Amino acid sequence: MGINRVVQFQFKSTTSSDAIEKVVSAKIQQMRETCLHPESRQPYIRSIQGGADSAPEGLQQGITHAFVIQFDNPEDRDYYALKDPAHLSVVAELGPLVEKVQIIDLPRND
Repeated sequence: MGINRVVQFQFKSTTSSDAIEKVVSAKIQQMRETCLHPESRQPYIRSIQGGADSAPEGLQQGITHAFVIQFDNPEDRDYYALKDPAHLSVVAELGPLVEKVQIIDLPRND
């Protein structure tokens, strides 16, 4: 069963737009290539889509960016979330910039 991981960010008010762009463009979007399976050493993230919010309803409650990361199975998602050094490096870089992070995982129906 595939998994869609939805990750939403609220950045601190002191975080510059340049810092956000650097992490979003240069780090998060590149994880598709930098996160490698521990055995095959090949990329294992099926896709990463997302960026800055553009919803007109005004219900974001501070969330400004969101991403959907697709995995083929729970094992790949678990490795990504808990062990992948490329992902954990991005998490460490985001830490000082982020006020709030929300993560939910949903089954993929394909």
